[in-house]
Amino acid sequence: MPRHTDSQNSPAPDNTACENTSAGEKFVYLIRQLFTVVIIPGIIIAGGVIGAKKLIDSGPKAERRERKHHAPLVEVTAITPTHETIIVHAMGTVIPSKRIHLTPQVSGRIIEIDDQLEPGGHFVKGQKMLQIDPSDYKLAVDEKMAQIEQVQADYRIEEGQQAIAKQEYELLGQSVSEQDQDLILRKPQLQTIAAKLKVAQSQLEQAKLDLDRTTVNAPFNALVIDRNVNIGSHVSTGSALTELVGTDTYWVQVSIPVDQLKWITFPSKSNPKGSKVKVYNEAAWGSQTYRMGHVVRLSGSLEEEGRMAQLIVAVDDPIAINSDAPPLLLDSYVRVEIIGTELQNVYRIPRTALQHGDQLHLFKDGKLDIRDITIVHRGPMDVLVSAGLNRDDMLVTSDISAPVNQMPLRTESMSKLARGDEEVKPVADTVKPDKASEQ
Repeated sequence: MPRHTDSQNSPAPDNTACENTSAGEKFVYLIRQLFTVVIIPGIIIAGGVIGAKKLIDSGPKAERRERKHHAPLVEVTAITPTHETIIVHAMGTVIPSKRIHLTPQVSGRIIEIDDQLEPGGHFVKGQKMLQIDPSDYKLAVDEKMAQIEQVQADYRIEEGQQAIAKQEYELLGQSVSEQDQDLILRKPQLQTIAAKLKVAQSQLEQAKLDLDRTTVNAPFNALVIDRNVNIGSHVSTGSALTELVGTDTYWVQVSIPVDQLKWITFPSKSNPKGSKVKVYNEAAWGSQTYRMGHVVRLSGSLEEEGRMAQLIVAVDDPIAINSDAPPLLLDSYVRVEIIGTELQNVYRIPRTALQHGDQLHLFKDGKLDIRDITIVHRGPMDVLVSAGLNRDDMLVTSDISAPVNQMPLRTESMSKLARGDEEVKPVADTVKPDKASEQ
């Protein structure tokens, strides 16, 4: 008979109950996580927010104020009309007023040369420069003198022959024509000898002149530029001995715009000298040293390239032989200031103050006054204004970023007044001095 074990008789386990127990534990776990991660921190944050709001609400409240727009701070300077002399600025080149290549008038061998006859040497007018061998020319003079003595002797002999012929004619007592009488009295023979005497005298004068020309003298006060001969050189008429330039006056050839000619005075019968001119050579003399000159003439044509007018400025004693002034060097490129006409009641304004070419910013009653002006002359640093301004107008010299006509402006003195400073100076006392440089 088979035996039944306990396992066969015991009841089977309840799977549904186990599943219910596991689900409950998970739910409890999720609830705990929710409280720990979400609810509790949320409560803390909410409490903090509520507490902060109470603190903010319980503090003093700031009053809302409208933002103030400050007027731009500017610098101003008072302007007044003055009498101004127009200065025309230009550049020029130094050229000689006289330049020659000296040539001899006779031929021969050079036997003597002055020590100054070299580049840079100076000669005064009439000073001996070199000597051509005069031997042949002295002989020519002696020969011509001998010829004259011979002709003079022939003349005296013929005078004697004429006296004898006259006596013979009178003894004959014959009446003849005037023409035959001249032949009888030998008048044509005497006239021929007289003509020969004149020729001989002329030839003597020419020989003496050629002898004098063997000594070559300076034709004017001169500076030697170049020398082409030495002792022993044989020269002929037309040979270049030396190059000379005159030292009494140098010229400066200046180019200026045509519209600047109206300010310059040119020589006339009533005024032999034109406008005065200052000549600067900063590279050689520095910026403060200059030589004085004067305008002598206007060239008859314009430059081909720049269409500029050309005028000539004369500078006397350019190499300073008679003074301690700095020498003016040929071919130097120099700056010139031509002192032109004088203008009455004009305003000198710095170029930096110009707005849009022909406008100015003025300070008037605490506001910006954008003023149109009339400019009569423009210089490198300043302009001269003839219309559009009034005496003691206040010129704005500082920049305004976005200028609008009649916009409010303020000066340093106004700022001090607004801050309540004890000592406040009027606007005129805070004006910057006008540092406009000479035109």
